[in-house]
Amino acid sequence: MTLNPGDRLDGDRYEIERVLGCGRFAITYLAIDGQNQNRVAIKTLNDSAKVHPDLSKLCQIFRDEAMQLRACNHPHVMKVDRLFEEDGAPCVVMEHIAGADLEELGRLSVDEAMRYVRQIGSALDYIHGRGFIHRDVRPANIRLRAGEPAAVLIDFGSALNFSDELSATQTASHAGGCAAPEAGKSKGDRGSYTDIYSLGATLYTLLEGKAPPDALERHPKGKNVQLTFSGQYDAKICRLIEKAMALKPTDRPKSAADWLEPFSQKAKTPLLLDFKSWNWLTISAVIGVVTAVITAIGTLLGGFGAMGWFKNEPPTVPSPAASPIQSPAKSTK
Repeated sequence: MTLNPGDRLDGDRYEIERVLGCGRFAITYLAIDGQNQNRVAIKTLNDSAKVHPDLSKLCQIFRDEAMQLRACNHPHVMKVDRLFEEDGAPCVVMEHIAGADLEELGRLSVDEAMRYVRQIGSALDYIHGRGFIHRDVRPANIRLRAGEPAAVLIDFGSALNFSDELSATQTASHAGGCAAPEAGKSKGDRGSYTDIYSLGATLYTLLEGKAPPDALERHPKGKNVQLTFSGQYDAKICRLIEKAMALKPTDRPKSAADWLEPFSQKAKTPLLLDFKSWNWLTISAVIGVVTAVITAIGTLLGGFGAMGWFKNEPPTVPSPAASPIQSPAKSTK
């Protein structure tokens, strides 16, 4: 369904502003919700879907998927608000993530890249546990919430049911090296391991500043071509990426949690030098500790001083008191 800026949907509730993105069967618009003036994203079927021979089945898959996503509640999964029909086409209303996507940020530090990959890995494990896969994990489909270091997985337009026949035709030509080998085949068997490959490729892209080689180019004539790395980060990270991007699905980790387990983030105690987070309780505690330390040091030094430890010469040992000298007694003959 092609819409133009100013067009209104669902009884004039939503006003279209512009196109956000277009996939094989779906198109997403930025719109204003007239009830609260918030910006939302509205996804619906595009014109290509309208001429699909299995249009009715595609519409039903679209509705089912929207309802599955609406039931999701995860901080790093895009939220779905509601579903409505417009001219016979299903439309799903989703939250609009206003921040930049990871593709726009370019190369990241290891700490930044690992933070976002952990967050998206958690999101993938969550949706895999609910019976569906994303199929298009890549930096462009991971957006940051404005003003927060929080990544959100978006664009579930390809996340069709595991066993659905229509999902077998999903193309990976737009994934730019992040698609698993099976995603590029018309009859490829796909599963959670397909997203794991893409997450590993996403980590590679974030650290290298470029996408990895296409999966189908990595095993010409049956020979596996190894990934190459710039050497700007630890070899353990390289091995982590290689594990996720194994060409055979059976060689990949079963879940993002298993994959990232050796690199699980450990809780860090905030440093007291982070003055922005101080309050009067913190200051009082610090003063108490400093006072106690100073007192202890003073007592210790006083003891050392009393023992003569800070003199250059050995302590003087007192001489025994002299006995009084008596004059010899005179003879009294």
